[in-house]
Amino acid sequence: MPINTYTEYMDTKRHTDKRFLNAVLNLLKHKYEQRRLDLIITSDDNAYNMVRTLKDTLFPDTPVVFCGVNYLQNPQQFRGGNMTGVIES
Repeated sequence: MPINTYTEYMDTKRHTDKRFLNAVLNLLKHKYEQRRLDLIITSDDNAYNMVRTLKDTLFPDTPVVFCGVNYLQNPQQFRGGNMTGVIES
C-alpha cells in the first residue's frame, strides 16, 4: 500500500498577523476537508497551536504527535486523548 505524506510549511513565526493566520487556516481547510489523514505530526509551538485550532472541525479523529513544543503544562490541552508528543525543555 502506498504511503502519501503531505508537508505544510506555514511560516507563522515570521508572519503572525490575524489576516495571515486566517488565510493559512482557510488554505488548510480547503486542502484537507475531503481528505482523511491517518496521523498528523507537528513541529514547534505554532504548528501545534494551529492543529489544536483545526482539530475539532477538520481532523476530529486524527491522532496527533507533536515535538518541539515549549511550556506545555496543562493536560487539558490534549483534546480527545489522541495527542501525544515530546515537550522541549
